[in-house]
Amino acid sequence: MREQSKSIAQVIVHTIKSGGKPVDKKGRFIKGNHYSPITEFKTGQVSPRKGVSKPGWTNKTSFKTGQKPWNTNKKIPEISGANHPSWKGDKVGYTALHSWINRTYGKPNVCQKCQIVSAKRFHWANKSGKYLRNIEDWIRLCVSCHKNYDLGNISL
Repeated sequence: MREQSKSIAQVIVHTIKSGGKPVDKKGRFIKGNHYSPITEFKTGQVSPRKGVSKPGWTNKTSFKTGQKPWNTNKKIPEISGANHPSWKGDKVGYTALHSWINRTYGKPNVCQKCQIVSAKRFHWANKSGKYLRNIEDWIRLCVSCHKNYDLGNISL
């Protein structure tokens, strides 16, 4: 009985020495609890600034529902295409060039090899392998003809 009271006394002493923080019999902090004053404030409490935006910022847009800016889907000719400072010309990447072909010449809707119009998808296929911004370097093909053309099974 005396040993139990000693261990309880030791725990009380350790608790007092640790500033009221829970400790085990050896005086170590109990795992999983946070003890810094900043963290004690954070646990289970809501920040007083929750839902408040930064000063000068607004949570609302300046457009009402259904309204759009005046320049939506309008091109500015002075800085579009080859006049744009980021224009790369023929040094453009694969994906960007295919996007440019689709925007400039539209999505293909007929295969120029087999003349099919009922296929689910059509591609712009490159003829020379140099990927130039020239319509003469591209051909409209259905998916199966494009695959066979790339594999060398058919010629144009």
